[in-house]
Amino acid sequence: MSRIDLTFLNASAIMLESKDCNQKILIDGLQSHEDYMPTPANAIDKLCKNKPPFDHIALLLCTHFHRDHFSAEYTAAVLSKRSDLKFISNSYAIELLKAYSKEKGILLNPDSLIPLSSIGHNKAVYTYGNIKIEAVNFQHQGNQYADVPMTAFTIEMNHVTTFFSGDIGIIEGNNHLYQTLPDIDLAILPFYFAATAHNQKIVLNQIHPVHLVCVHTPRLDQDNDLHTLYQASKKYYERTKEKFLPCIFMEDYMQKYIFEL
Repeated sequence: MSRIDLTFLNASAIMLESKDCNQKILIDGLQSHEDYMPTPANAIDKLCKNKPPFDHIALLLCTHFHRDHFSAEYTAAVLSKRSDLKFISNSYAIELLKAYSKEKGILLNPDSLIPLSSIGHNKAVYTYGNIKIEAVNFQHQGNQYADVPMTAFTIEMNHVTTFFSGDIGIIEGNNHLYQTLPDIDLAILPFYFAATAHNQKIVLNQIHPVHLVCVHTPRLDQDNDLHTLYQASKKYYERTKEKFLPCIFMEDYMQKYIFEL
């Protein structure tokens, strides 16, 4: 049986773990946006010191440079202490990280920075031991963010293929890119993919995973438009789940989920 353990931090931050291989991947895990609860200082400290539960992390993945997915300050702090880590993102985010580090006089190991961006249907691939990462550049959700470099990842780990989308847009221009994806066991998508019949059809007909995990969770202690949209998405899923997929909404810091094939 193949197994991947997921741990949710906040916003879209997910830690993937293969207990069989004793390896972990942290995705969009260093962020500083107040609407999504920034990465806690004690988590950053434990990551810097390779202490549980953030021990054995080999790769840091980042989909794009928005503050709810990436903090140059936090990332530079970690990489300056952990030269063994690999930071994988598109070239734009890596250049922002380099510029911040240079401005602050922070030395980073150049071998830690792995730019991974696709061109059209040609996926960019990075292999680390038994872990295979494929990157595909999708358009970001929202017309105002159409020019934001946004990289989605497929991750093959312990015989489970996970698709982590970042803030992928519900737009026709992204539809042809789904055809580049391999068979997906586990999809980690923003909650709005469960919010309407149209969005659910994209999951079922174009991504077609075995199971769905919804993230991009806002702070649930704030009453705002984002919170309202999130709650509406959950209610719609509850009404339609018999015709959809098994789905879990990640809400609580260090919430666990075990996926098995």
